[in-house]
Parts: sequence; C-alpha cells; structure tokens
Amino acid sequence: MFTLSLIGIGSGNPKHLTLQAIDALNACDVILIPSKGAGKDDLAGLRHEICAQVLRSDGPEIHEFTLPKRDAANPDYHAGVHDWHDAIAQVWLAEMQRTLPQGGRVGFLVWGIHRCMTAPCALRSGCKRPSHSPSMSCRGSPRFRY
Repeated sequence: MFTLSLIGIGSGNPKHLTLQAIDALNACDVILIPSKGAGKDDLAGLRHEICAQVLRSDGPEIHEFTLPKRDAANPDYHAGVHDWHDAIAQVWLAEMQRTLPQGGRVGFLVWGIHRCMTAPCALRSGCKRPSHSPSMSCRGSPRFRY
C-alpha cells in the first residue's frame, strides 16, 4: 500500500514552509518530483531547491519523472483534459510502484493551501474524498493525506 502525502509549500518560498510541512517531507520514503520537460523545468527546480534546504541527511530519496503532455489536437477539450489526467494518474502510480515496489510513503510538494490541491489529484480517476475526512482513497492502492 502507498500513502501519498500532498505537502503544501505555499508560494514556493522555502522560508515560508511550516514545521509541519518539513516534518511531513522528512517522514516520506520517497519524494516524487514531476517535470514538464526542458524549458518548463523551473517548478521542478524549485521543488528540488526546497528539498535540498529542508530534508535531513537521512531523509527520503528524491526521484524526478516526466509528466505526459496533453493532446492539444483533441477537438474535445474536456475529453482531452480528462484523458490527460488519467495519463498523469497512470504515470504517478507507475512511478510509485517503480520507486517503492513494496509500498511506502510518497511525498509530493504542492503549491497553495490544502483546500486547493485538486490539481495534483489529477489522479481523480478513481479518487474519492469522504465528506468526513481529509484523506482520499484511490483505486490502485494509494491512500492520500493532505
């Protein structure tokens, strides 16, 4: 089983991280950093910088992976976005399985506040959030906490 922690990093300034966010990062087994590829790697770079500043020497491993691109040629924009989100979810799950074959705690640094973290849940295919809990459960065995 995987536990995916969506860890809020606010505006991305490492000096603005909460102690709770730093503890959550260090509690992970691995931190996955998505990259959109050459020329769009500034957000991945900032995530790496944050990790370099706050992770303990015995902290989690960091793995970067490439996100799939949306098919801009799809004439049905909403269907294209839905398909893209499904592809993102599959890449996330594959990376979690590759980096932690036995399962474990996976961290992902997200911008903004926790109530606005639906984009990282582009893993929305199969995800549902119980109304009484801040955790999400998803098919494929990840469990989300934010």
